[in-house]
Amino acid sequence: MAVIYSTPFWFVPKTEHGENSDFSTVVSLRNAGQMQEICDNGIDDDMDGLIDLQDDDCVCEPDWSYYITNPDFEDTLRCPCEDLGGMCIGLAASTDAAYGWLDDDSWNGADYWNACFDYNLPGVGHEIPLPVPNGNGVMGFRANGPLGMPPNKEYIAQCLPRILQRDTSYKISFDVGFPRNVPDDVTIAIFGTDDCNNWPLPFDTTSGGTNKPCPASFPGWVELGSVNVRKQNGAWTIAQIDFIPNMDIRAIAIGGGCQNLPFGNLGDYYFINDLELTRSALCDINIQLSELCAGDATLGIAPLDSAVYQWYKDSIALVGETSFIYALPRRNPDGMYQIKVNLPEGCFMSNPFDYRYSAGVTLDTVSICQGDVYDFGGSILTAPGDYIDTLRTIEGCDSIVHLRLSVRTVSEVNNAVSICRGDVYTIGNSMYSDSGTYVDTLTNTLQCDSIVRTVLTVLPVRSQNLIQTICSGESYQVGSSSYDMSGSYTDTLLAINGCDSIVQLNLTVQERFDTLIDLLLCPNEVLILDGELIDEPGRYTFDYLTVNGCDSIVTYRVQGAISPISLPNLYEGTLGSAIFIAPNVDYALIDSIWWHPNEDITFDLSQVEQSVLPLRSTLLILEAIDRGGCSWKDSVRLIISAPYKIFIPNAFTPNADGTNDRFFPFLNQDVEQILRFQIFNRWGDRVYSDQNISVAEMGSDDRGWDGSSPRGVSPVGVYVYVMEVRFIDGQERLFKGDVTLLR
Repeated sequence: MAVIYSTPFWFVPKTEHGENSDFSTVVSLRNAGQMQEICDNGIDDDMDGLIDLQDDDCVCEPDWSYYITNPDFEDTLRCPCEDLGGMCIGLAASTDAAYGWLDDDSWNGADYWNACFDYNLPGVGHEIPLPVPNGNGVMGFRANGPLGMPPNKEYIAQCLPRILQRDTSYKISFDVGFPRNVPDDVTIAIFGTDDCNNWPLPFDTTSGGTNKPCPASFPGWVELGSVNVRKQNGAWTIAQIDFIPNMDIRAIAIGGGCQNLPFGNLGDYYFINDLELTRSALCDINIQLSELCAGDATLGIAPLDSAVYQWYKDSIALVGETSFIYALPRRNPDGMYQIKVNLPEGCFMSNPFDYRYSAGVTLDTVSICQGDVYDFGGSILTAPGDYIDTLRTIEGCDSIVHLRLSVRTVSEVNNAVSICRGDVYTIGNSMYSDSGTYVDTLTNTLQCDSIVRTVLTVLPVRSQNLIQTICSGESYQVGSSSYDMSGSYTDTLLAINGCDSIVQLNLTVQERFDTLIDLLLCPNEVLILDGELIDEPGRYTFDYLTVNGCDSIVTYRVQGAISPISLPNLYEGTLGSAIFIAPNVDYALIDSIWWHPNEDITFDLSQVEQSVLPLRSTLLILEAIDRGGCSWKDSVRLIISAPYKIFIPNAFTPNADGTNDRFFPFLNQDVEQILRFQIFNRWGDRVYSDQNISVAEMGSDDRGWDGSSPRGVSPVGVYVYVMEVRFIDGQERLFKGDVTLLR
């Protein structure tokens, strides 16, 4: 971009903000004659209802120009618009644009932009995200050179008004913005030197090098730190670099990192605004609490050289508290505390510290038994109630103890218990086996005495004799025991009173007669047994009374006839492929067997196993009659899929070597005929045409394309084919594609 101003200067003198410049809390007068707010006396001086830090007049801000001249690029010797007739663009190289800054002396330098006119001018090529974070002035940098030009990274530099001390931690932060057409991120670095005369650097972008060097490539310069900033569409983002210089720094340079970059384009561009540089120790001032006893505590921060302090509680000044340590009062210490630190670098406020006083109160809940005592700090307590005492801890701090004492009474329990003769009843350490009344003293769950009075009853054990007769095949149940053979048995059961009941059983088993008859049931057949209609297999039992009073049982075991034939549920195949059907047949049970005709499939009726060629999905039925006269049928479903696909090569070589000399499709057995076969060159001219080609003919010497055309031998290239194919089930499909002719 062209140079606009021609009055260069180097770094600003240190007298701009003198070495010992004093920063005072900012105040303002609303109207002439009105009192101003004094920010450290705890008084509403301007009588607006707001005291000290509560008042907007009391502003505590760092002096960002202490370490950097013109950190927000707002100071200019003249507005750039004056020279450009309204166009708002200038080069930092002019030194008239951003006061205190210079860019490098390469063939192209960093750009200075100011909002005294519209940023986004037609043809400028960059769009600055609006609004600008602070003020109107920003600096624009290339991260790389424009397309077709040598790689180029741009820098600006300044001789600092204050030296950055070696081995001291610093932070520099700034806002970064991007045009819409830049990469996703950019690396920005800060460099330093101990001699202001080390700038400008002899950058050379005309020698055809692989990329423009960074300041760290030159003697006397070091890279202090860098940060990678990711693009935020339409917005600015804050970047920060923390660094500790290993030498005193008198001048800094800001721009792209030192990594190599390929040739770029106009979009590799970014802007920076609002630089803030200070010691790291001033960025986060945290208050620490030192507390021995509750209500006896101090607040403090790490001391800073040349600092003036002022403490505040709830934004109101604590008058006279001007040390870096503050002793909290014993009465009403609760509040939000802050300390203001005035330094040559400006005014800094600590992070708020919320202090809440704790008196060390504890609550004890104690229970004792009736008749017991409790020692509470030397006081002997026997009655329930709430008691308070102030004790002293081993550290010498007060501890207030709130005691809630309850007294449990002695309980009495009356129990009525029954046991069986021979059992023992246990309560506490006592054991009883005879009827009577017993008194025991126990310890309950509350650890107090509990008097238990027990009335014990001992229940008798009962006995019973049984004589029973059953028929063979039956059983007799006594409790959980079951008996089916003659004999004497003894069982002990639980009586209704919960005690044992002894049962003596004398069992006699009478004989009975059973008859079993087997019958066969054909499908859809009905049998009549003793007047009942039987249409399902199973066991059917009929009872008849014998002379001894037991049943004579006749059982018919009706068995369902077993099918001598079976077929799978289905066969799956593809169009044009034969399916072999092999039924499972028990020929020892078969009298006759046959297939039912099917109009879609030709059958060999003399064969049970069949090889069929179906053209579509269908159902086949097999029927048989077994030697018992039962008729049986089974069926199988044929599922036929038709992919309607053929294999067509994508290249061929008609060079008369006997291999791949003709282009033709490879047909499956499901194809009946190629109805139409045409080939076109890239201009749409038809170079080959054939029709009504059978499967057997395809691939012969006179069928398929040999690479010729009506105009002679076709040149090497890509050709388009169209094929219309009819399959054996009558379906027709169209295939299109391209083939490459090679020689």
